[in-house]
Amino acid sequence: AIFRGTVNKVTLNSKNQTLECVVYDYIYNICQDGVYYNFKGMSAFDCICKMFDDLQVPYKYSGVLGGTDGQDSCVRINHIIKNKSAYDTIMAIATECHQQFGYYYYIYMDIAGNVNVTPCDKYWSKQTIRTSSVNRVDGNVIDVIFLQLQKA
Repeated sequence: AIFRGTVNKVTLNSKNQTLECVVYDYIYNICQDGVYYNFKGMSAFDCICKMFDDLQVPYKYSGVLGGTDGQDSCVRINHIIKNKSAYDTIMAIATECHQQFGYYYYIYMDIAGNVNVTPCDKYWSKQTIRTSSVNRVDGNVIDVIFLQLQKA
């Protein structure tokens, strides 16, 4: 299998120790790739899982719209997606779910490296994944931690 994210090598220095870390960032891939899909009557859950499978992005079934049993995961999607990022596509699917159930959604990578799309409140839904000035995506917990440690 080909890793389709970015690999960031970070060296953390303290008074007594130097630690070199390698971070595998799958969120970067979601923001960069142009995807093409014809979602015709598929559930929101199946649409997102298909994209994650095609992009080889790790996820847990329960982390995508509450899993196969989540009420928002069964919303039927009928869209043709052409040359959009997977992130934009997921947000379009989340908008369909929002219109039916009123939930907001947040995309993040958990500490185990799985990408999740989960319901959240309005504040967290506005915390977007964005590209920083050093051409890295800084929208997940791992990057934020390393950016803060680098500044210290």
